[in-house]
Amino acid sequence: MSTPTQPQPWTTVADGTWTQSGGIAIGQPVLSRYSDYAITVVDRPVLTTEDDGKTVTMFSLIKVERRRELGQYTSAGEALEKSDHFIFIPGNRSYPRHDEVYGLDVAVECGDLPRLVGEAADCAISFSAPADEIQNSYWEINGSDAAAWPSQS
Repeated sequence: MSTPTQPQPWTTVADGTWTQSGGIAIGQPVLSRYSDYAITVVDRPVLTTEDDGKTVTMFSLIKVERRRELGQYTSAGEALEKSDHFIFIPGNRSYPRHDEVYGLDVAVECGDLPRLVGEAADCAISFSAPADEIQNSYWEINGSDAAAWPSQS
C-alpha cells in the first residue's frame, strides 16, 4: 500500500517578464462592468508539487469585495465560478499543445460570497500545470490579465 504524497514547495522559477500592457498588478482589484465584485489577487502565488516538479499547482489567495448590486448577473447565493471567470495563462504559451479551452478549469474555493455592498470574503483560485508553464504565467480574471508570476514579486 502506498502512502499519499504531500504537496511540497516548488521554487524553480527565476525573475520573469510580463509583456502584457494594461495588466492588473498583484494587490490591485480587477473591476468588470459585468461583475458585482472587485476581485484582488492578494499576494504572490504559492507553488507546490506532488510529483517531484513534473506538475506544479499555482494557488493564489483572492479577496472578493461586493462593490455593487447589479442583480442581473449574480445573485447573493450564486457561486463565484458561475458569476465570474478565471483562466490560467501559461508562461510558455507553447501552442499547439494548448487549445482554446486550456486553463479554463481553474479551481475556485470560496465560502459564502458577500451579500452587502462593501463586504468582502477571502477565497482562492488554483490550477495544476506542467512545470515548464509556470515561469511568466498569470491569471486572467474577467477578461483582464492579472497577477503575473514571478515578474511582480
